[in-house]
Amino acid sequence: MGFRALAEPVSRLVVPATLGPTQLARAASCQLSGLLGAVHLASDRLPPDPRAFIGTILHRVVEDSYRGRICGNGTPAELIAGHLASLFRQKGEDLAGGELAHYVPLGDTITYAEYLDRSTRARKRAVDCYREPSPQRGEAPAEGLAGVERLLVSKSLGVAGRADVVEETATEVVVRDLKTGSVRDRDGIAPHVAFQLRVYALLAQECRPGKRVRIFVDHAVSEELPWGPTEELAIRGELERIRAALPPGAAVDARQIASVGEACRWCDFRHVCPAFREEAPQLWSTVGLPYVPPQDVAGTLEDAPKARENGVSLRLCDLAGRPVSIVGLSRDTGCGRSCGRDSRCGCSASRRGVATGTRIGSTHIPSTSESVRCQWASAGRFACVCFWGDQAHRIAGRLGGCRQ
Repeated sequence: MGFRALAEPVSRLVVPATLGPTQLARAASCQLSGLLGAVHLASDRLPPDPRAFIGTILHRVVEDSYRGRICGNGTPAELIAGHLASLFRQKGEDLAGGELAHYVPLGDTITYAEYLDRSTRARKRAVDCYREPSPQRGEAPAEGLAGVERLLVSKSLGVAGRADVVEETATEVVVRDLKTGSVRDRDGIAPHVAFQLRVYALLAQECRPGKRVRIFVDHAVSEELPWGPTEELAIRGELERIRAALPPGAAVDARQIASVGEACRWCDFRHVCPAFREEAPQLWSTVGLPYVPPQDVAGTLEDAPKARENGVSLRLCDLAGRPVSIVGLSRDTGCGRSCGRDSRCGCSASRRGVATGTRIGSTHIPSTSESVRCQWASAGRFACVCFWGDQAHRIAGRLGGCRQ
């Protein structure tokens, strides 16, 4: 069994000519995160949460229904249910042969209640927007923007992106973002969702000057977001601020454009962020932070992993200098899956071994203890993690359910 070595932090990056709305939304919180999303390959990211795969599948079934790609005999509800099952089966087959084989079947990686809620909402949305298959469905007219996943480009803004749905009439352009997960926070539509849609609105306005632009986020319902001179001025100001720090073609210092904070929790590149790597040890032992830091473990392997009856065990010294003992790792899949919301793990098995003294990454729950013991044990298909310290955290999970 081998472990994936912790990659070295990035130092300098070259800014591409264009950035996408999703990358710009990330850059609004952390410019480095947005830039890494544009220039790094998918293989450079942290292993994804299984929820990300599930979300992609649910989005796909809504998109395919809108596009008129779901055909066969039966009612729209029956066809959509069958199509969804097929997409899950295909993704499971893709994952089964790789390092994330322990995610299969995907539907079992989250609680049944969560799966039922998300899949039911996605199927309902897909039924609501179902269109009969047509050879021309989804094709853009010769002189129009209309269609599904239309590419919108503005060279002057240095922005290019594919909107989920663009509908164009003689007088207006409607942009829709299809969502199957949560899009709201306590204040309304989540800021990153609104940011992306307003970037798309600005792109549509540049591509079709003179036409009214409207933007909608389609989740459980179709919800229109305001778009007018006030919103346009605000989003242009944000884009100018981001582009001033990330001018096209410039080589930028990664440390200077990184911002450590709440957004790190959802960043797929935090393991190569020089600022996060520098500040994480202090974050892990700080009490009273206004946000929850990422649940990571990263450190230096102190001795060779040992195969035992209950799995593989290892000892490492984490980045804060604390000894960490991990036992019960699967021989085939590394740690399998971490419990809790941040189930990304860099401790999965790989084809190459890692020598003693090499830094590796796993998952971590913050503790103020100088010595943290991390024990992994079998819990059905997945792992349970227990941490003992001055502020002990006990996390137990089966089928993705966690309790403290």
